[in-house]
Order: sequence, then C-alpha cells, then structure tokens
Amino acid sequence: MADVNRTHMQITPEQSGLTIVLVGKFNPPIFRPEWFRTRELVAPADADQAKIGIIHSEIASFALPWAAVHVERERFVITTTEDPFVRIHDLLMKLFIDNLRHTPVMQLGINRTAHFRLADKATIDKIGFALAPPAAWGDWSKDIISGGDKHGGMRSLTMEQSVVADRRAGYIRATVQPSAVIAPGIWIEVNDHYELEDKSTIPDGSAQILEILEDRFDESVSRSEWLMDQVLRLR
Repeated sequence: MADVNRTHMQITPEQSGLTIVLVGKFNPPIFRPEWFRTRELVAPADADQAKIGIIHSEIASFALPWAAVHVERERFVITTTEDPFVRIHDLLMKLFIDNLRHTPVMQLGINRTAHFRLADKATIDKIGFALAPPAAWGDWSKDIISGGDKHGGMRSLTMEQSVVADRRAGYIRATVQPSAVIAPGIWIEVNDHYELEDKSTIPDGSAQILEILEDRFDESVSRSEWLMDQVLRLR
C-alpha cells in the first residue's frame, strides 16, 4: 500500500471524527464523570462540564467537552470530533490498563469518519458512478441517472478487506455515502476492526486488545485517511 503513512488528504474535511469501540464485558454504572475525575482520567473542569445522558445498570452515556462516552454491558464506545484525536486513545489506555485491567475485552474498532464538501452534484455523481456504475444495472440505468430535483445514483457503498497483513482476525471496511449534513458533499467512514484470534474463550483482561490499540493506532488513522484520499481522487 503506497504512501499509507501520509495523512494529508486532498480535501480538508469540514466535519470529522474518530470513534474507538471495544467489545467485551463492562459494568455500565461505574462509568460516570465523577469516577473519571477521582481516577484522574479527566481534568476536574471537564468532569464538571460533563453532560449526563443516562447512568443505569444496563447503559451509561455522558458527554465531556471533547468526547462522548457510551457504555453497554458488551460494548464501550468513545467518540471525539476535536483534534487531537489521540486524546481518546490516551484516555482508554489509562482507563483500562491502569484502572480496569481485568475487564474482558475481545474486539476493537478504530473508526475514522469525515464529511467532505465537493464542488457540485456533478462531482458527487462522478465519484458515485465510478464506485457503482449505473450501467451495471442494465436497462434500469437510464432511470437511475435521470435528472431533476430527485436525483438518483449511489446512496451507500461498503467495501471490505477481509485479509489484513497486521492481524489474523478482523477486517477493514470503508463506506461512502452522500453527506447528510454538507451539501454538496460526501461522507466516508473507515472501520478498522480487530479481534482476538481465539474466540472460544473470554480473555481474562484487556491487555491484549489494548496492546493492539497502542501499537496500531497511528497507523490505523493514517491508513483510514489514505483510503479516504483514494475516493477523493475520483472527483
């Protein structure tokens, strides 16, 4: 993969973010802003400004000034839309390695998203038709590309790389859609997914997955932005 470490994209996204997803066994009620403050995971001011959605035995959800946390019994999700994205990586390392080392974690997702403004609808069509040629639909193609306010074409496309050199289990998926928040624009998500190879047993802690997060984070973000750039080259 050429230039995978290059992070400069052809177009600067107008909105973008990063989400880290952990799949394992969690205890939602402990995940609350004041607990994060007492463990020195976040600054006191950030904990004071946190907005709590719900804290319950089955789910916990709150927003810090720079990140949102959502926890269910088998899923932990942290999202940020503010640079530097590495802050949520650092928070997770301190949270699970220093405080919750024995929490079973089996899967990891490093998911990069971005909305890009394009010149016009014709540019969106150019990208969409390159990724999903209407001609592949035979006689229906002339109806797909008909003009007017109700403009047809690609609405969502996901591609998967099932064999990835840096892992035995997992995949990389990239999804492209017209942006729902920027017009004219497109939205791209890259889901970089890792799993422990032995799925027959539940791990006795988070160390294996967090080691992957520590080792692969920078490369994962760079590769995701490189993949986005491959789509932007079609414009």
